[in-house]
Amino acid sequence: MSNLESLTKSIFERYGNADVVGIAYFKQWSVELSAYDYFDLLLHQMSNYPHRYVLDFILGTPFLWESLGVDFWVKLVTSADRPDTGRANEQVGAFSDIEFLSRYAGVDALAYLWKMSGLTEPARASLLSYFRKYGYALVPSNLDDDDLDGDYFVEKQVLLALRDKLCREFGFQQVAFTEESVAKYVSGLKV
Repeated sequence: MSNLESLTKSIFERYGNADVVGIAYFKQWSVELSAYDYFDLLLHQMSNYPHRYVLDFILGTPFLWESLGVDFWVKLVTSADRPDTGRANEQVGAFSDIEFLSRYAGVDALAYLWKMSGLTEPARASLLSYFRKYGYALVPSNLDDDDLDGDYFVEKQVLLALRDKLCREFGFQQVAFTEESVAKYVSGLKV
């Protein structure tokens, strides 16, 4: 087991069993986590851990990603492996970056991917299969704002700045899905 695997496993196994959660929990590991490239760290998390935990990890580690620049998110969303989830009966960590960008930052990461000329048919099929089942994951919750306070999870203002930069510098479109609009949106996507 590599050092990265050992570290992430230890952090994951203790999450939810500690006296602290969110940013305070992950900050305990900031020195160890910052020894790794956040891109590699997050890809590892997305490939090996449950969806909700990966999302909490992203939301709880702004101290690791806030200074990386918006091109980090473009690189991540365009290079992450998306497994075939046709038989999956629960959400998968490999799609957490898309959910984070759409639900929390308020940009249409799925449309950004869809417009890429290099997106293969199997990759499109995997995205469609997943978000036809779990499109609601792209919809902001009324409870989200309470958590986005800079103490529990990343501050809302940081996410708004990220949204604005992704739109301005990379052509992302702003989005605020509802349950009705996301179902219609996803059903309109074609492989």
